[in-house]
Amino acid sequence: MTAPAVKCPFCGKVISYLEFDVTATCTAQMYQEDVIEGKFCDMPNLLDEVQFDNFCCPECGELIAGSEDEAEEFLKGKAVGVEAGDAGFPPALGRDNCRRPGTACSVAVCE
Repeated sequence: MTAPAVKCPFCGKVISYLEFDVTATCTAQMYQEDVIEGKFCDMPNLLDEVQFDNFCCPECGELIAGSEDEAEEFLKGKAVGVEAGDAGFPPALGRDNCRRPGTACSVAVCE
């Protein structure tokens, strides 16, 4: 089965993937004997929490989806309510909320 071609609603380029941020939270321990021996801490094998955010066009860096579910729907070719210049576009997404260096940005989460 061939996946439907999807276009970025901002730059119009056909894309087959989205780039996204991963935030991982874990608990680790720092032992006195490790510090004395010059080691930092005992890193855990399991993560407490993993969060996926900011699903962006790999071509222009615009934020297309705010959640994993929305990103999956977009890549399946289903509308997620994003169109360039859409007046109803959620304020957390859109042209002024990129995450890539060198592109227009007005939010603190940008690099």
